[in-house]
Order: sequence, then structure tokens, then C-alpha cells
Amino acid sequence: MPFDKDTAATYGSKGGKWTKPPGEVRSKQLKVSLTPSEYEAIDLKATAAGLSKAELIVRAVAAYEEG
Repeated sequence: MPFDKDTAATYGSKGGKWTKPPGEVRSKQLKVSLTPSEYEAIDLKATAAGLSKAELIVRAVAAYEEG
């Protein structure tokens, strides 16, 4: 379930911080080096889809099938 304004009440607030189920916490980082044109392409696609760059990449990887 995505964490957004519609689902925020489900998670509640504890000590001033939002809590999420442990399996949905994005606590890992993957740093990549991109050319300016690659970054712009990702940024444009994410903006057009209404997603963050991270969410766009995660969804693309999940949908990827070697063919």
C-alpha cells in the first residue's frame, strides 16, 4: 500500500513520526551515476506518471522481463 495523504491515517502518528509496516519502509539506498540526459528522461517520465523517481524505477524493475 503506498503511503500518501489517503493512507496516512491508517499508519497513524507515534512520537511525531509516521510509522509504516516494516516491509514498506524504504530504508535502503541505491546510488547511481547518470548523465544529465538520463536523469532528465527519468525525471520527465516520473513527473508525467505522477510518481517519484524512486517509485518509477521500482515499478520499472518489477515489470522488467528478460526477453
